[in-house]
Amino acid sequence: MASNNKTSARDETASKRLRYNPLRPQHAPLAQATDTRRATARRLHVEMLEFLREVEPTQCSRRHRDEIVEQVKAAVAASCPDASVEVYGSYATDLFLAHSDVDLLVMHAQPSKSKSPLQVVSEHLRGMTWCRYIKTIETILVPVVKVTADVSLLDSARSVAEDKQIQHADAKDEEQRACIAVDVTFDCNIGDAPLRLRDFVCEQLKRFPIIRPLVLVLKHLLFKQGLNDYYKGGLSSHSVVLLLIFYFSIPEVAAAHEAGLDKESDGYIDEGCWYGEWLMRLMQWLSEFPFSDVGIAVEPMSYVPLTDYGYGMLIKGECDPDLPDVDTSGKGGGRGVEGNVLHIEDPFNKDPVDPTKPSNIAQGCFEWYLVRRCLQGSFRILSNHKEPAPHMRIFGGVAESPSPLASILDRTQVTSSVAALLKEQADKRVLPRAGM
Repeated sequence: MASNNKTSARDETASKRLRYNPLRPQHAPLAQATDTRRATARRLHVEMLEFLREVEPTQCSRRHRDEIVEQVKAAVAASCPDASVEVYGSYATDLFLAHSDVDLLVMHAQPSKSKSPLQVVSEHLRGMTWCRYIKTIETILVPVVKVTADVSLLDSARSVAEDKQIQHADAKDEEQRACIAVDVTFDCNIGDAPLRLRDFVCEQLKRFPIIRPLVLVLKHLLFKQGLNDYYKGGLSSHSVVLLLIFYFSIPEVAAAHEAGLDKESDGYIDEGCWYGEWLMRLMQWLSEFPFSDVGIAVEPMSYVPLTDYGYGMLIKGECDPDLPDVDTSGKGGGRGVEGNVLHIEDPFNKDPVDPTKPSNIAQGCFEWYLVRRCLQGSFRILSNHKEPAPHMRIFGGVAESPSPLASILDRTQVTSSVAALLKEQADKRVLPRAGM
């Protein structure tokens, strides 16, 4: 009993040793972390490895997408001979999942006398046998043709069906999704910005390989919550990637990443905890960063004050942990900003209203408040997870705890965690009665 009390006191002391500042995020070395924290990080690492094996694109998946790209290129060549088609987004950067769409950019397309390039290309795509659904959206800043491709009608699907060996090897993929979404955008207002962003992301992935597994987990988490569709107000894949690139570009995080790889450093992170520890650190930053008051710029890395509160935070160098998140009431509790605020400056695209300023790539994320609550609820699950030590499971008869990764990917559990979090925050803001 005395031993348990000492362990609990040691864990509590270690957890309070370093106050977390999301503007300059620092963590105690993993070797000094609590036993629970290390055990949770180790289990998360193992579960993330299994998750990555399950979502890793298969030969069939790549073959289907390659054929779709070639079919769209053929349709564009037939309708707009002077145009070219480039692949960008998650497929080009190898950050796609089974439910991810294929992003294509049509460049230098010239309009005809009576129809725009979007209308001409959409007519050709509508005649494709594999095109199950097509919708054109011309009223937004970046015109897009949204296509749903029926995988079973692709030539690559027929060839797979004939090859029994490949069919058996890719049984899990054939196809977990019967359709693949395709977004064909046009460069009339954005130029080659998506291509420069694609190349920038590829460079950063080489610099920080840890970004890829973290992006895939976050994308799947948002997909499970129905918050990943940019055209429905969700957080786009581009925004997720830029958030992570920014996070690892913060000097303190970049230094911790370098130290985590150095076995001689005090900040070394054991290989068996690598993915899990960084997922927990990232989720804490996403949960506590004052996005309502401070925006981010990726290239070069810098903070952007959005409110007077944000300006004060940057002057002081730390944020106020007691300042509540802006809700959806409209004016952010008198802080002069709208309820759903996420500001991520696009390093390669200018604001259409004010060309002297970078555009906000997350401007369309009007469900950011829900996204933020989802991330906070997920971090609450991870931070409250109690992983018993191996010897307690083997010799002490302690049952294995629920999977932490499966818990944050479960919509019901995240919703329950968010509800509990909101109640905790409300209880903290309740003033005591007079005389109490």
